[in-house]
Amino acid sequence: IKDEEVDIAAKICNDSFNSLNARKGDMPEFAIPQIAKMILANHSRPGFTVFVALDSEGSVIGSNMIDYRDEIAGMGPITVDPNAQLRGAGKALVAAVQAEAKKRGVGVVRLCATGFNE
Repeated sequence: IKDEEVDIAAKICNDSFNSLNARKGDMPEFAIPQIAKMILANHSRPGFTVFVALDSEGSVIGSNMIDYRDEIAGMGPITVDPNAQLRGAGKALVAAVQAEAKKRGVGVVRLCATGFNE
């Protein structure tokens, strides 16, 4: 992810999680929009890599992150703009994290997901 892509990726992340939770009658995942931005801004810290999916025009349509500071890496949050879903972006974002884990010698990647994820 590039610094200039963080804001749009964070908006997609925030809106995706919070709209899903609202449809299920749950509390917002992120109480304030800046939380998603703070999470994705970890891309500049050691031990984290954030990936974005781009559409054919080069616009950010989703993101995924890997935290490889431990022997078991963490994946996520992974989100794709609802208007861009079902076109392979989510699959590509997961594959990017898996490839990064392999490149760094991490054998296990953990994904935390909500039980009602759609």
